[in-house]
Amino acid sequence: MSRRLTDAETRPVMLAAGVEPLVPYPGTGLPWRCRCTQCQKIVTPIYTNVKSGHQACAYCAGQKIHEADAIKVMRTAGLEPLQPYPGSSSVAWLCLCLNCNREVSPSYKTVQQGHAGCRRCAAAVRGKARRIPETEAVELMLKAGVEPLDPYPGSGHKWRCQCKVCGNIVTPRHAGVKREYAACTYCGAAAGGLGAEDDALIYLVTHSGYQAVKIGIGAAHRKRIQQHKKYGWETLEEWSGFNGITAYAAEGAVLRAWRSAGIPAAVTASDMPQAGYTETAPMDLVDLAEVRRIVEQEIKRQAGV
Repeated sequence: MSRRLTDAETRPVMLAAGVEPLVPYPGTGLPWRCRCTQCQKIVTPIYTNVKSGHQACAYCAGQKIHEADAIKVMRTAGLEPLQPYPGSSSVAWLCLCLNCNREVSPSYKTVQQGHAGCRRCAAAVRGKARRIPETEAVELMLKAGVEPLDPYPGSGHKWRCQCKVCGNIVTPRHAGVKREYAACTYCGAAAGGLGAEDDALIYLVTHSGYQAVKIGIGAAHRKRIQQHKKYGWETLEEWSGFNGITAYAAEGAVLRAWRSAGIPAAVTASDMPQAGYTETAPMDLVDLAEVRRIVEQEIKRQAGV
């Protein structure tokens, strides 16, 4: 039976390899919790591997990627991750292109190597994308229920318009409207959703399995909430007694607060076949009391209180 090595024998080897053990030596062949003295990340190298000459820190060796570092690379490239790092640099990662507001799925490795994360925007930069004639773009916006107030800025840019339903000034993107997103964030009528004067409600639902909370709006008949319940979501709170304009304004205020604070969506599109994943957030990152305050404040503001 081989003799068990001691801390006094193994610790110097790890320190010489650039990692500081945080717990006693666990034994041959077992991961040893350490902190890299160069990048300060927590790693779990195996003593025998380090003694054989393998690099102790998987991050510094490029074998492992820390999620915070990966997110920073994606944001630098103009992408906002919509789901956690998939765990492999070669796996598609769902993101939002901050230039054209489209969902794209490049791999971290592709972006890290300098390739474009959004092919459409890259094609536009190279001059390969067809510029849509202004008359064609205006026609689409008018059909969507909004009237352009400024010249056409390009498909991926915000375009100042006035909603023909509720009268609010909005800034939809032509590319988004072409993909059937609502042209008006206040009434949503152009997308066939909740109308400006419809009786509406605002709701918060939670999912214990995903540990997620969702802000949502719908018509007063609550069919939308019933759709969520079929997939395991439970109602936490409801507000009602106002119209669609108020509902859209309150939902938008909550979402802006979440995203400006860096709180990401908690689930993916595949987790919510009934749609609505972009209005979710991780339960442990959300202050529910603050969400209630924002909703109630917006309801009062819209009512002129």
